[in-house]
Amino acid sequence: MARLDNAQTSRANLFSRRGFHSRMVAAAAASLTLRTVTIPSKYPAPSFAIGDIVADTWVDEFETHQTEVGEVVGICWHPENEQWEYHINWVAGSMPDEYYPCYDGHLTSHTVGCKLKLVKEKGE
Repeated sequence: MARLDNAQTSRANLFSRRGFHSRMVAAAAASLTLRTVTIPSKYPAPSFAIGDIVADTWVDEFETHQTEVGEVVGICWHPENEQWEYHINWVAGSMPDEYYPCYDGHLTSHTVGCKLKLVKEKGE
């Protein structure tokens, strides 16, 4: 039996059945929430809203440029970075189709080079 390297193991764990349904339900519930959120005036307005479609281009460990497209399903003010960060449900990209949809639960972080671009606003 062939051994999996760290990247393959991470991908296998990401798509394991344990917790899969709860992750999908959480992402769906977040995207279906239709309430208005009031942001305190001490914070700048976020660049993206829940439901917006965004893209990110990044360089993987093999120096290959990857692009992913996803829906904003959560927004969080990061007090240390003093900026908005987002939860994204990635739905397509330059990786093989078997990787999508992918909600990894991580905030997009500008400290690791995530530079989201708006593809389509919610409701367009």
